[in-house]
Amino acid sequence: MERGRRPDSEAKRSISGLIVGAVVALAAITFVLVLTLELLSISEIPPSTVRDFLGISIQVNGSFLFAVFAVASFLLPRMPHERKTKFAQQLSADAAIFFMGLLESSFGFLWQVNTQLVVAGILVMWFLGFALLVDSIRLARFVEP
Repeated sequence: MERGRRPDSEAKRSISGLIVGAVVALAAITFVLVLTLELLSISEIPPSTVRDFLGISIQVNGSFLFAVFAVASFLLPRMPHERKTKFAQQLSADAAIFFMGLLESSFGFLWQVNTQLVVAGILVMWFLGFALLVDSIRLARFVEP
């Protein structure tokens, strides 16, 4: 136990973490449902718009992937050993999400098949990956100076 901390403060922090996780999960489910309903209501997206979006999404996914590796290179070496494994697993999952988004963007850019589903998948991967990347800020409080 750290000096000056009561044992119940750890329990309060874990409960607040669960509440934040539940709010993020609810927001993600709402986002996916609204996005699905919106994309189903669109009759046709012009091919030039889809191609422009997919070209830009390749750059966005690459930038997010670079951000994950930058966070990992700065924070992972200074993370305490007991938290390092969880943090590394979270960053690995985040990198996998953005890499899959990069592959999906490239696939959609080269072969324009079922574009509404590809666009929806890319947006969902951006939301989930960005949520994990922002959560790494929360875990950065354990970094040793």
